[in-house]
Amino acid sequence: MGGAVVDTATGAAVQGHPARALALAANALAERGLALEEGWIVLTGGMTDAVPLEPGRPVTAEFTHLGTLTVSCG
Repeated sequence: MGGAVVDTATGAAVQGHPARALALAANALAERGLALEEGWIVLTGGMTDAVPLEPGRPVTAEFTHLGTLTVSCG
């Protein structure tokens, strides 16, 4: 940490493509008689391993088409 890159990934890291992960989730729900509903926010899964946060130390994530996000936990 301390300015070091901890991990990198692409959308393909989620079942080859995020849409494939979403299809797997929709199909698993259908097998149980359930369905995704309009307006739901669906996360297709993490693209990297979880990284522990240290209080007061900011963590930055950079996304190709979405920009940069920096968070810090108190």
